[in-house]
Amino acid sequence: MREQSEATGFPSIALPYGFGLPSDKHDAADGRESPAFLAEMPRSPLDRVLALLALDPAAVAAAKLARLRNGTDLGAELVAARRIGEAQLAAAIATVLRLERMEAEPAELRFVGEEGPAARLIRVLAPEGERLALVAPRLEDIARLESVLAARPGLYAMLRIATPSELFALHAARTEAARAEAACLSLSRAAPDFSARQTTTGPQGFVAGLAPALLTSLPTWSTALRLLHVVLLALFLGGIALRLGAALSLLRRQGRQERSPLMALAAMGAMPRYSLLVALRNETRDCVAGLVAALDRLDWPRAKLQILMVCEADDPATVAHVRDAIADRRGFFLVETPPAPPRTKPKALNFALPLATGEIVALFDAEDRPNPSQLRAAWEAFETSGADLACVQAPLVVTNGDRGWLPAQFAIEYRVLFGALLPWLARHRLPLPLGGTSNHFRQAALRAVGAWDSHNVTEDADLGMRLARFGYRTAMIAPPTFEEAPERWRDWRNQRTRWMKGWMQSWLVHMRRPHRLARDLGMRDVLVFQLLFAGMIASGLAHAATLPLVLVTVLILAGGTEVGGADALLFGLDVVALALGHGAYAMLALGTSEAGDGTARRLWSLPAYWLLIGLATLRALGQLGRNPQLWEKTPHGSAARRDASPAEKARGGTGTGRGAGLLR
Repeated sequence: MREQSEATGFPSIALPYGFGLPSDKHDAADGRESPAFLAEMPRSPLDRVLALLALDPAAVAAAKLARLRNGTDLGAELVAARRIGEAQLAAAIATVLRLERMEAEPAELRFVGEEGPAARLIRVLAPEGERLALVAPRLEDIARLESVLAARPGLYAMLRIATPSELFALHAARTEAARAEAACLSLSRAAPDFSARQTTTGPQGFVAGLAPALLTSLPTWSTALRLLHVVLLALFLGGIALRLGAALSLLRRQGRQERSPLMALAAMGAMPRYSLLVALRNETRDCVAGLVAALDRLDWPRAKLQILMVCEADDPATVAHVRDAIADRRGFFLVETPPAPPRTKPKALNFALPLATGEIVALFDAEDRPNPSQLRAAWEAFETSGADLACVQAPLVVTNGDRGWLPAQFAIEYRVLFGALLPWLARHRLPLPLGGTSNHFRQAALRAVGAWDSHNVTEDADLGMRLARFGYRTAMIAPPTFEEAPERWRDWRNQRTRWMKGWMQSWLVHMRRPHRLARDLGMRDVLVFQLLFAGMIASGLAHAATLPLVLVTVLILAGGTEVGGADALLFGLDVVALALGHGAYAMLALGTSEAGDGTARRLWSLPAYWLLIGLATLRALGQLGRNPQLWEKTPHGSAARRDASPAEKARGGTGTGRGAGLLR
C-alpha cells in the first residue's frame, strides 16, 4: 500500500470502496455550512437524500424490497425502476454531503489508478495538477462517507460526486487505446497457434503444396480424381452418420417431455450480474428500435443487467440510431469501436468484453428477439451444473420462413441444427460448434480460453471447439431467440460464403498440431471434430461436384452408354450417399416440424438448396486464399426484405460491406 501511495500521491485511508485518499489534516472546510433547509430535514443522510428527491413512500418501499431480493443497493433500484435518474440522484447526494458534482470531460483528466469498469471511485489529476477523487456512493454508504468528511474536512476540496455511468464512461475512455490494440491482435498475440490471422502455417503450406504433386504422380488424372472423390465421399458419409445418430435419438425421445431443472426460488441476492454484448453495423432505425425493445423485456433485475451496444465509430447512422433507442433506458451503454482492421464482429466483441461487469456474458445480434426468460434459463443451467459448463446455447428460430423458398429452406436447416443435432451433441458431451448469437458464457471461462479470435469470420464455431479443448463443455437451453433469415439470394450467398470460409479457417487452425488436438480432446472427440468441420466442408464441395456428376451419369446411362469398373462403383456409392444424406435430413426435418408447417412439401427441392451451399463453399475456398478476413455484411430488418424501398436499401446497406454487426 505504501508503494501505491508513493507512486500515485494518494495516501491510503479507509473509505467506502477501499480506495486511498489523502488525509489533508492541515486543510479546513472554512465556511462550509449546511444549507438552512437541510437543517430542517431528517437527521439521517439517507433520509435527507430521499426527502430532497420527494419520492413516493410506496416507491421507496418497493425499491428497498428489490434491493434485498436482488442483492443490490437502493439507489440502483430506484434508477432501474425509473423513479429517478442517475444525475438527479447524484445531485441530491452532492447537496446532502455538501460536495461538488463532477464536471470534467475525460480528455481533461489524467488517470492515476487502475480501477475497473464497475468502480465506484476513480482517482484523477485535473489539468492544473489538482488531485481529485470522483466517487459514486451508494445510498447505503453516504452516512459513513459523511462521517469521514466530518473527520477529514480537507477531503471536501478533492471529492466530486459522479454517477456510475459517468465513471464507466471515464474507464472506457482511459482504456480505449489498450482495448483497441488488444482486440485487433487478440489471439494472434496471446496464443498465435489458435488464431486465424495466418491462414496456414509453414507445415500446412508444405502439405497443401505436396498434395497436388502426389495426385499428379498417379498414373492418370482420372485416378487422381477418383481418389479425391473417395476422400470427400468418406467425409460426407461420416457427417451423415452423425445426423443419423441425432435422428434416431430424436425418434426415441418423441413423446417424452424434456424438462429443464428449474430452481424453485432464488436465494436473496443470489442472482449474478449479467452483461449482454450486441455488435451492430449499418443497421436501420427500425431494426435497432426493435432490438432494444426486445432486450428491455428480458426477465432479469435491471440493476444487475448491463447491455453494451457495440458500434463502429465510423458508422454514424447506426450510432445515432442506438443513441436514440437507448435514451433514458437503465443499463444500456453505447460502445464505439475505433475503425481498424480486421473489420469483424469478433474484434468488436473483444473490444467491448473488458467493459463487461457481469459474471455471465451473453451475445445477441441486431435482428434477434430473445425469449424474455432466456437469461434465467441460462443462469439456472449454470447453477445446476458443475464448473466445467462454460457456455449454454439457446436455439435460434427463423420467423420469416413463409417469405420465400430461401428463407423456408433456411428455417428448416435451423430447426434441424438447433432442435436436433446440437442437443444430441450436448447430451453426449461432444464438442459443440456454437451459433453466432444467444451464447451465454461464464465470463471467467470465456477469458480463460482467450475469448474470440478477431481474425476468424466464424468465430462462434471456433470458440466452441476451443472451449472443448480447454476441458469445458457446452449445453443447450430451451427458450429460443427469434430472428429473420436472408430473403435475397445475394445476402444468403454472402452470409453462407463467410460461414463456410470460417469453418475452413477453424479446421486449419485446430489442425496445426494434430497431436496436441488429440491430447486435448481425446480420439472420440477428434473424430467428431473431423466429421463436423472437415465433413461440413467436404459436404459442400461434394454437393457442388456430386449432384452434377450423378445427373451427367444418369444422362449417359439413358443414352445407352455403359459405365463400368471404378466409375460404376463410385456412381453407386454417390447415389447411396445422397439417398442416406437426404433420408437423414428428412428424418430430422420432419422430427422437428410442427403440423401444417409445410416441411414435407419443401423437402423435394432440398438437392437444389444443397447445390447452392456447394457453390457458396467453392466461393469461400476462393476467398480463403484472396481475402480470408473479409466480412460480408448481412443486412437486417427492412433493408433485408425483398420489398424494401430504395431509400431503406440505401440506409441499411447493400450487404457487401464489411462490419461487425451480424450473424446467424
